Amino acid sequence: MQGYFKGYLKQRRYVLSLSLFLLIFPIIQSCKSPTAPKVSAPDTTSSNFTWTIDTLGSEGSMLYDVSIINDTLAYAVGMLYNRDSTGKSDLSNLYNAAVWNGKTWTKLKVPYNYQGTLIYNPIHTVFVLNSTDIYFGGNGLEHWDGKKFSNIDAVNQFWTGRLMQKIWASSDNNIYIVGDGGTIVYYNGNWQNIECNTNLPFQDIWGGTDRLGRQQVLAVASDKFGNGGKAIISIDSGEATTISDSGYISSLSGVWFMANQIYYVVGPGIFQRNFIQDNEGWSGPALPLDWYTFAIRGNDKNDVIVVGEAGSVSHFNGVSWVGYTQLLNPIDRLVSVSMKNNLVIAVGNRNYDGVHYYGLVYIGKR
Repeated sequence: MQGYFKGYLKQRRYVLSLSLFLLIFPIIQSCKSPTAPKVSAPDTTSSNFTWTIDTLGSEGSMLYDVSIINDTLAYAVGMLYNRDSTGKSDLSNLYNAAVWNGKTWTKLKVPYNYQGTLIYNPIHTVFVLNSTDIYFGGNGLEHWDGKKFSNIDAVNQFWTGRLMQKIWASSDNNIYIVGDGGTIVYYNGNWQNIECNTNLPFQDIWGGTDRLGRQQVLAVASDKFGNGGKAIISIDSGEATTISDSGYISSLSGVWFMANQIYYVVGPGIFQRNFIQDNEGWSGPALPLDWYTFAIRGNDKNDVIVVGEAGSVSHFNGVSWVGYTQLLNPIDRLVSVSMKNNLVIAVGNRNYDGVHYYGLVYIGKR
């Protein structure tokens, strides 16, 4: 009996010791230094583009805008000429667009139907919804449905004596056009003018939706060098609101953003903010190529391209900006750029002597 009692006490001490250990062990573990969480590296994209450069048209040719549909289809617009039989530029025969098939460019004539007569003027902007739904703007608005061009006459009342400069649309029932004289025209089933607090010429417009599906549209206005002022305009439900442009911005040429993630405006550099109503103003990184920047576009916040004077092209890969110094040419000016997946097309003009201009195309493939 005594031996049994001693064994029982020994077993009880073991059970109590085990229970106490199980109680204290989690506390001891919680007192240890916590393991640092793993920090994921930022998502990056490749800046490894292969570039080709071409000129389009003879003397007097210029390109103002470009839009990519896919790897084998893109449109550029402006004014393009051919040489006549004497070798001189035939300025009486205007082509105002060109289509790219993935290898070569073919010049096109986009007509304006003016009181029953087809006329051809320079085209200033092109916006693509898809291969059979394309808008061309300048003196008026033309639509291509894949088979024929059609005038959209109802919009002309807002553009008397003014030129359209840029178009952005999310569908055929949600179209914005901006241009000279601080003009904003909107279509949601009916064409309407949107009043805004500037008479400056608009240079660019961009729109998008945030993760909750809310649409944002921004436009930038400025004279050539910002001497007459500048404006960043937010457009919502037919109303225009001026956004603060505080920061080192003397003029504005382009805008692009991912709604409620990152916002960029460009001109004498690149300027950004994370929220459009940020009261701290616009600030930005120093670009690797110190030239005036005319245009910006991107696939995502880690895949952004900017272009400008002297053939300057820079790409943001999510961590840093990369400049393509091999492309620099003091007689080149890139005024518009389009980016889709692994393809970049930038357009502008090459000026040999202040008189002889040629349409210019930079194509980058990744």
